[in-house]
Amino acid sequence: MIKLDSGSGDVDIGLTGDIDDMEVDSGSGSVTIRIPDSLGAQLDIDAGSGGVKADMPLKVTRYDSDRMVGTIGDGKGRIHIDSGSGEVRLVKND
Repeated sequence: MIKLDSGSGDVDIGLTGDIDDMEVDSGSGSVTIRIPDSLGAQLDIDAGSGGVKADMPLKVTRYDSDRMVGTIGDGKGRIHIDSGSGEVRLVKND
């Protein structure tokens, strides 16, 4: 399991392969996850007032003003992100 907690700072992490479980909590900082093409995961993102941006295809099953639930790739892993007021970005890890 990968667990990151940042009270008020930004989180920027680059993944290199599949993951089983990942939790990111950032009270007021933005969260950037760099994702390889091969990654598959269930996504549960609570972006508070910051919003969610992704530059890869996602299958979205729920989208509200502050929460997005969906799947990337085969959906085998799990990624949960909670960002109180920062933007959440999912970008390709080239």
